[in-house]
Amino acid sequence: MGRAPSTIVALEKGEVAETVSLRTLREAAENLGCTLTYAFVPNEPLERTVRRRARAKAEARMRIVGHGMVLEAQAVPQDVLASEIEQLTDRLVRTEGSRLWHDP
Repeated sequence: MGRAPSTIVALEKGEVAETVSLRTLREAAENLGCTLTYAFVPNEPLERTVRRRARAKAEARMRIVGHGMVLEAQAVPQDVLASEIEQLTDRLVRTEGSRLWHDP
């Protein structure tokens, strides 16, 4: 790598301690004739992540509606509520796109 052994040891220790910078890693990669690749790798399929987010938004919206209906003594049965949440989730997945990550 063209660096002093103490520099290499410090780099290795920084990597283990998770304190090494991307710049330092990029420089080390270049000195080794490599390209540093830095990426986020999802833990689950994108479709599942999107659906989970859409469902959370659907549940939040239905809670607001449900609360108002309870105040008016018009509570919705749980099975109907679950069906409505699923339908709203499907619609949000189809129509919201990146807006799913905008709050509220």
